[in-house]
Amino acid sequence: VPAPRRPHPGARTVGLVTYFAASGSQGGKS
Repeated sequence: VPAPRRPHPGARTVGLVTYFAASGSQGGKS
């Protein structure tokens, strides 16, 4: 499946939320 020229605005947000959630759960609570 070819990647779309413009990703959905929600996709970027979900990526950031996932990134901060992962880094936060590892570094924040550690």
